Amino acid sequence: MRPLIHHVRRLGALLALALLGSVPGALSAQSEVVGRWEGVLETPQGNLTVVFEISEADGGLTTTMYSPDQSPNPIPTESTTFENGTLVVDVPVVQGGYEGTVNDDGGIDGTWSQGGGSLPLSITKVEG
Repeated sequence: MRPLIHHVRRLGALLALALLGSVPGALSAQSEVVGRWEGVLETPQGNLTVVFEISEADGGLTTTMYSPDQSPNPIPTESTTFENGTLVVDVPVVQGGYEGTVNDDGGIDGTWSQGGGSLPLSITKVEG
């Protein structure tokens, strides 16, 4: 009969392998959204190109937003999450935000909300 400590060590090693096995899946899901995404927001005043540049930072995600039809300057965002195929980007500086889900083509279909209004916005990964 083996000592109890041997069984505890073996259980600990198996648990560590199980935990490590679950991390790459989470990272790959997050990595799926990293890159440059573009879409066209159809507003009553005309169409506006919207760009989200999403990158990984400190174990999470960060986004820089652009509206090149309005200005070349970046629009700061506050938070970005991507969980269960849903992307959420909070853009408080314009009282707005984006929420969308991955579609069958690998794009993201969602809604841009700003100042109490909302419009559909689909984005497509163009690089990264």
